[in-house]
Amino acid sequence: MFEIVKYGGLLGKAAGVYAKRITSEQFAEMKQKTSAEEIVALLKSHKGYSEVLSEFSERDFDREALERKLSMTIEHDFGMLYRYTAQSDAELLKYFVIKNDVEQILKYVRLIQANRTDTYSYEPTSFITHLSRLEFSKFKTNRTLDEFIESLSRSQYYNIMLPYKTKDSFDYTQLEGALMTYLYKRLLKLVEGHKDSHVRKELSKFLKTLLDMKNFTNVLRCLYVGQDRQSIYGCLLPFSSDATAKQLVNSMINAHSYEEGLALLMESPYKKYFDTDSDEGTKFIESYYLEYEYKFAKKTIAGLSPDVSLVVAYLVYKDLEVKNIIHLIEAKSYNLTSEETERFFVGSKKAG
Repeated sequence: MFEIVKYGGLLGKAAGVYAKRITSEQFAEMKQKTSAEEIVALLKSHKGYSEVLSEFSERDFDREALERKLSMTIEHDFGMLYRYTAQSDAELLKYFVIKNDVEQILKYVRLIQANRTDTYSYEPTSFITHLSRLEFSKFKTNRTLDEFIESLSRSQYYNIMLPYKTKDSFDYTQLEGALMTYLYKRLLKLVEGHKDSHVRKELSKFLKTLLDMKNFTNVLRCLYVGQDRQSIYGCLLPFSSDATAKQLVNSMINAHSYEEGLALLMESPYKKYFDTDSDEGTKFIESYYLEYEYKFAKKTIAGLSPDVSLVVAYLVYKDLEVKNIIHLIEAKSYNLTSEETERFFVGSKKAG
């Protein structure tokens, strides 16, 4: 009873934002559209996106600008739910701010590599601006990686990025791994230190399984392009749920080919998270950890658990919804077949 009273306002707000989701029927309607412009027009009439897209033209639109607009709805929902979150849970939800910081840092690093820093554009919601220590508006003043790293000297990301300063070339994948390691370390620490045993159990299990899946996927990706063992180890997140997962990662790294590594995975207890009804599906194995996120989010939301795990689940769900919208728009832009479109649509595969 105490939990219901404590989280009553939060549950109400969560139900409200979830009611604005795109339903499976509405996604089916989007898939039937013949052009990206038609999908954008449909979104403009949807209650979850009409406000942010009110002044956005569906004709001759810029895809990156559209993606930014869609992502703003995630930030808006986060701010709304955060305001109704108990003080004891607020620190845990700040992982979303760190996640957003990391995504923007990596995005700008990619633009530096491509000599396109002048194209960087990001307008955070007032709530993100308040919680983040980064001055996103000043990113564009940095033309080189060294300048950009130095501009982060007062942030928690400076020491992480410092080893990549004054290098003629660097491995973007390793930098990405270092930042993502920081994110997940912070998140796991917050989850495992939470006072609510249900939150600890549910979110810890979800995160550790997700990180295992990402590591299995990273190994397979590296094997596919022929990277050596040392390079593969550099691509891994330093987490493992148990000895079985750690042993499997090491066995896969020592495989002689992508096919051999995949066979080891499909013979393991983790097969249930990656299993597919056809050999065709194994070609798109990178999408399976997204399917796992989807299943976790749907199950948690359906259970209406009266704690902060519901907010985490909704934010995961909303992020996947935006990814699906962007995927459908790209699929129409590149004239993909319905079969090709479905392969990368999150929520269409089995995930154990």
